[in-house]
Amino acid sequence: MYLVRLKTEGFRNLGSAEIRPARINFVIGNNGAGKTSLLEAIYLLNRGRSFRTSQLDICIRLGEDRCHVFGEFRDGKRQSRVGMERYRQKDTQWRMDGRTPGSVAELAQLVPLMLITPETLSLVSGTPQLRRQFMDAGMFHVEHHVWSVWRRWRLALQNRNSLLKSGRIDSRQLSAWTDVLVETSEALTTSRSAFVKQLDNALKEDESLTESLGQIELNYQSGWPRELSYRMALEQCLERDLDQGYTSVGPHKADLMIRVNGEYLGARRFLSRGQQKMVAVALELARLRVVRRVSGQSGIVLVDDVAAELDYPNQKRLLGGLLDSGAQLFITALTDMLPDTLKAGMNPDMGSDQWKMFHVEHGQLREPSNKID
Repeated sequence: MYLVRLKTEGFRNLGSAEIRPARINFVIGNNGAGKTSLLEAIYLLNRGRSFRTSQLDICIRLGEDRCHVFGEFRDGKRQSRVGMERYRQKDTQWRMDGRTPGSVAELAQLVPLMLITPETLSLVSGTPQLRRQFMDAGMFHVEHHVWSVWRRWRLALQNRNSLLKSGRIDSRQLSAWTDVLVETSEALTTSRSAFVKQLDNALKEDESLTESLGQIELNYQSGWPRELSYRMALEQCLERDLDQGYTSVGPHKADLMIRVNGEYLGARRFLSRGQQKMVAVALELARLRVVRRVSGQSGIVLVDDVAAELDYPNQKRLLGGLLDSGAQLFITALTDMLPDTLKAGMNPDMGSDQWKMFHVEHGQLREPSNKID
């Protein structure tokens, strides 16, 4: 399913804008022109949140009292419409195909979406929480039922932690929430482990982005000692958990372990920022392949500042990998970098009907051009 129409009003520094994207879309302009805001609007429709701020009031254009973003998605005969409206200091209103969606998860399940920014390398160098979010976002597209398991697990963890923190332990309540936590944690761990195996296989299918780095392997670390069942791990940690006021082991402590040439953490210790970004992008593309294999959807990829951290050969590898993915692409670039960026990855035989070039200047979108100077 691709985005075939996007409309914004009062969003960031964009004026009232409407575009009808192609499969491949280049968004060019100078710094501060509004390129990233366009990607942010698309991301917002899919995730129900911004990748730039947790305060959506900031997304309302200066001098305006509201912002509105609307998108139409289509895949053959299937289509879906998603819209959001936000007034200052009020709740965001969402509509999906004429109704209010039950949860943000409904938006995300509509189409797989991948975001590549200068911060993407944090998937390799950042905290385990980022890698857990990465795993879960892909897993939810592969096994839709896991979303309900995840919500039950999260509720059980929150309630168990509340009991531990209160200092007034009701043993029956603690036992009840521990039972739910064990059940859902084991189910979540099984699904995450299976997804990581699929991800590892997909990563090995195409090593073109990381071939210069050597072999990359993925493993799932569950968040408690491997030799123990989860219930046994909780029992062993109960005294410590009572002292600390929270559950110290479980899926909320899990991690996606990345091994480079046989050494765990090698990516964070020895790789340059550009190399870390290429590993992170390879992981993202592998996740897209897994999701496409199960759902049949190629997804949407948003690339902000395509040249950041990458030399010309790696830009070429990145764009080649993106073009081969079959996903719908939205790629931003500075005006003076565009010719080299495009020539790095564009197939000369690609028809002009397959791609568009949008110019952004002072928040205004100009009509697309299909000419590369």
